[in-house]
Order: sequence, then structure tokens, then C-alpha cells
Amino acid sequence: MKNILLTIVLALFSASMFAQSDSAFIRKVYDEALENGESYENLRYLCKNIGNRITGSAEAEMAVYWGKQLLESYGFDKVFLQEINVPHWERGTKEAAWLVDEQGKFLKINILALGGSVGTSGLLEKNLLIVKTLGDLKKLDKADVLGKIVYLGEAFDAKNIRTFDSYGQCGAQRWEGPSVAANMGASGLVIRSLGSEIDDYPHTGSFGREDGVQPIPCAAISTADSDKLEDWAKRSKLKIRMEMDCRWYDDAISYNVIGEMTGKKSDEIISWSGHLDRWDVGEGAH
Repeated sequence: MKNILLTIVLALFSASMFAQSDSAFIRKVYDEALENGESYENLRYLCKNIGNRITGSAEAEMAVYWGKQLLESYGFDKVFLQEINVPHWERGTKEAAWLVDEQGKFLKINILALGGSVGTSGLLEKNLLIVKTLGDLKKLDKADVLGKIVYLGEAFDAKNIRTFDSYGQCGAQRWEGPSVAANMGASGLVIRSLGSEIDDYPHTGSFGREDGVQPIPCAAISTADSDKLEDWAKRSKLKIRMEMDCRWYDDAISYNVIGEMTGKKSDEIISWSGHLDRWDVGEGAH
């Protein structure tokens, strides 16, 4: 996502430093960072004193202001702001959703709009189509999907040693799912949150947008409620009622915050970068 980057261009080291072996000097850099580093305190301040920082928000603007002040306090040779356009999407009022079985019994569930989703234009009620994986959805006839809200329930595989492999495996349902469901005539999409914990906190995140495809409301459901949904679906056909007030606005103006130190060789640089922005429902640190 093209957002605010915090880029620090560092100086090349003095001649005396090159006299040391690479490994010894790198060890000194690590020692300095581990003993005297301020990274965690800076992160704490950013998360606690500024808060969540979705692009286009007042908090994102404050993060730019803070980042520039911070780099200036460290004595960089040059600190400047680079103007950029950033997407401006707002969640609006808190999302709400309920499952409804054939006997009319209700179950309130925890959902979050996926970042960049369109809203529901009021309370949306549709039959729920339960599909295990994105691959299974692609195999269905469009007539089976038309007018329904699709639920994709591929769970995070806890057996992988490299947990990002699991994230990537089930992440396709969030990245591709909205376009696939919309192309098949679905009225909306709900996915199981991408995480290993079983809890009541749904996870938002961005998704791919295929050109020419009419967008549909897309949300994530908490893992705990995903389990309840699948249990209810064993006993009854289900409908889902959901309301999301999220919407897009025109792009906003923001800034990359850049600090530079001039080195001995103008044609060689070392750079670090990181996000100042984050989603709107958390602090931005794990």
C-alpha cells in the first residue's frame, strides 16, 4: 500500500571504521542498538500517544509531524517532507451482523469491514453460502452464488513451522475472494479472519480489486464466530444480516518523512524504511 515511508539515509562510515573487520564493526553496531537503542520507546510513543494511523486521518497527519520532529532531534544533515497522495477510506459507524437460522433464531457475530470495502447501504439481508476454500468457490456455478453472501472459511494452518506460509495459504481468500465472488454475482463476502488464535476479534486487511468488477461489501468474521457459524450451518440453512457504513473519499495529501546524513561517497547509500501508517482498529505494533 502506498503510504507514508520513514526513510533514513545513513552516512558511510569514517576511514577508521573501515580499518576494523566487517564482523567486528557490525558487532559494535548491534551492541550500540541493543544497549542504547530507542526504537522500542519510539514505537511505544507512536502507538500510545498518537494511536492508529490510517491514511487520510488526523492521526496519520500527527504521525508525520512527530516523525519529522524525531529525525530533527537526532541531528540529521537534512530532514524534509515529500508530498504524496494517499487513499482515504473511513470505516464509519461500527459494523454489525447477525446469523439467522430457519427457525428465526439470531446469533450476533463480530465482523470488520475489509479495508477499502464498500458499505451495505443500510441493513443487508441475504442467504449465506458456506464455502470452505477459494478453490471450492471457483468450481461452483454462478447460479449457485448469484444474490447470496458468500462465506469463505479456510482456517489458518497451525502445523506450519513458518507461520507466514499459513498466512499466505489462507490469505488468498481475502486477496482474491472479493473479485471472484463479485464476478460470480454474489451480494457480499465474509471471510474467516486470518489468524491462528480462536477469539472474538476479527482482523481487517486490504484486498485486490479487479478492474471493471462492481465492488461488493466484504468483511472478516472473528475466528470464534467462524466456528459457531460452521456449527450452525450443520443444522440449518442460514441467512446473514449485516450493516457496514464504510466509504471512500477523494485521495488525501500526506508526506513521506525523510532524513539524510551525508556520507564520504555520494554514490553509495544505506537506507532504512518503515510504515508510519496502520489500520484504524489497532495500535500498529505486535
